[in-house]
Amino acid sequence: MPTTAPRNSPRPKLPNGVRIYALSDIHGCAHLLEQMFAVIDADMANSRPYRAIEVFLGDYIDRGPDSRHTLDLLIRRSRRRNTVFLKGNHEAYFTSVLERHRMVSVRRTPDPDVVWRVGRASPQGRTVRSRA
Repeated sequence: MPTTAPRNSPRPKLPNGVRIYALSDIHGCAHLLEQMFAVIDADMANSRPYRAIEVFLGDYIDRGPDSRHTLDLLIRRSRRRNTVFLKGNHEAYFTSVLERHRMVSVRRTPDPDVVWRVGRASPQGRTVRSRA
């Protein structure tokens, strides 16, 4: 049975100056993602946080009209913002299909800044280093 906090317990609070923006289930809707970026940017300009973290909770692709543009926007955003990307079930399925058909090889890396490395899979199943 889950426990609940007593009514008089303090509510969780972020440290002063820290702001977290969380987005999920974009599903290839780049036009809506661009609108959310505008909302976040306006809020950041208004609130001027000391540290802002943008957390993306997966399901970036599929269903919507423009998965590729969505990924391009997220990559571009990650180059100039403090971002965290989690893999959703749509990305997990997509990578599993590519791995199963030996189109890519996805593996964990020891580098804390690069958790997963994706490369082309050779016909023999070995990873071929992809060019950046």
